[in-house]
Amino acid sequence: MRALPLRRTFARVTCLYDSLNHLKDRNDLVAAFRETAGAMDRDALLLFDVNHPDVYPAIWGNDQPFIADGNNFHLEMATSYRSRDRIAQAMVTGWADLPSGQRVTIRERREQRAYSEREIINALAAAGLAPIEVTEFVPYAEGSSVKLFFVCGRVGMAAAE
Repeated sequence: MRALPLRRTFARVTCLYDSLNHLKDRNDLVAAFRETAGAMDRDALLLFDVNHPDVYPAIWGNDQPFIADGNNFHLEMATSYRSRDRIAQAMVTGWADLPSGQRVTIRERREQRAYSEREIINALAAAGLAPIEVTEFVPYAEGSSVKLFFVCGRVGMAAAE
């Protein structure tokens, strides 16, 4: 996403499932927004989500792993969160039995960075983009925000709305 090989522009661009949180350096975030801006029509909208920064210490900083078991699968996610650099890590392990009888094993290490709303707005501005709307997204009945959802356009477009 830091170097999009596109030869045309689009009216709408989406980037969902906290993909931007996987960019752990602000310069990479700015580069992704610049590349995205280059793929946008003049009046295009960029729609994306990021994990709410409060999720990381509350969920990723949990001492107990998340475990899900079923007849055909086992999933375990052990997480940690370093507040000094706002980096979250997860080790995802498990297995799943396919209908063919084959067992697939899972072992993945993931890292993400918690970005504040202000950091994202500043990175957007560095790329010539601005938020039109920012919404806290609560997908579960727990009542706490899990995501920030942004609708963005080119600088100046937000003021015209």
